[in-house]
Amino acid sequence: MTTSKILKWCQRGVYLSIALFASTAFAAGNVSDASKTITFGMYPTAGTAPFTLAQDAGYFKAEGLTVNFTNVVTTPDGIANLMAGKQQIAILNIGALASALQQGLPLRVVSPAYYWNPKGGQGLFTKKGSNITRPRDLEGKTVGVNQLKGNFDAMVITAVRNDGGDPSKVRFRPIPLPNIPAAIAGGTIGAGLVAEPYFTQHKAELAPVIPDPTSVFANRPAIAGYAVTTQKYATEHPDNVKAFQAAYAKAVKALASNDQLARQTVAKTTSINADDVRSMILPLWSEDTGIASTKEQMELLVKVGYITKVPDLTGFFGR
Repeated sequence: MTTSKILKWCQRGVYLSIALFASTAFAAGNVSDASKTITFGMYPTAGTAPFTLAQDAGYFKAEGLTVNFTNVVTTPDGIANLMAGKQQIAILNIGALASALQQGLPLRVVSPAYYWNPKGGQGLFTKKGSNITRPRDLEGKTVGVNQLKGNFDAMVITAVRNDGGDPSKVRFRPIPLPNIPAAIAGGTIGAGLVAEPYFTQHKAELAPVIPDPTSVFANRPAIAGYAVTTQKYATEHPDNVKAFQAAYAKAVKALASNDQLARQTVAKTTSINADDVRSMILPLWSEDTGIASTKEQMELLVKVGYITKVPDLTGFFGR
């Protein structure tokens, strides 16, 4: 073989090596990017504003994450999607969490979602002019909730009992949160759980029955729920969980220090108009995981018979 042919073969070998290296690097890069992508199931309510800010302000991106949001209609959907691997993180309220843990589902906390504000913004409401004016008036009525046998149901049952009523005569009906105000107005239900932004959007038509359902608790403000993942995902992707937590913490600090930013972010999260958001009672946000509040709410769930015992929370809180 001549020298020129040898050189041509060597050049071909170099080019082939470069091409193989480039394609391998590209593939590796794609794998790495995919491993840093999270599908997050959340509710577009005022309480989930920190996650919106973490996305819009680039906090997730700064932590190396690509987070894709998908709306969850009901809490059972969020649990099913988590366990099926369709979502890596999802928002669960305390009632749904208690039920899932009692069933032995391996879940782990990622961050708080938000805390109920005792000043209002989320509560049990009826139609203005209704003869339902206090908790015991709910006897014989249907109450709309976003989840059956959840923590909100338990609060209502307790409030009715404390007011001298018979909670066994109260019927609960599951309705997606956005549809509850219309169900109240149409008379389909006597009262229902109304949260922001739906309260502000419909407050002219609503009257309070239990404006602060968390008044039955000693630990207040009461935590409303968590962003959770599976034990498997937390074990296999600890860096992603820490990155998500860090982005959430940045967002909470930013919202706590800037009321205007908080209201702008709530408006973006809920699609509520700017005029309405100015008068809203905002939820409370904190990095505190609210363990005492969670335990107290679960104890109430046991008391009303929704769960048999308070689940072992050691694995959930990673302690």
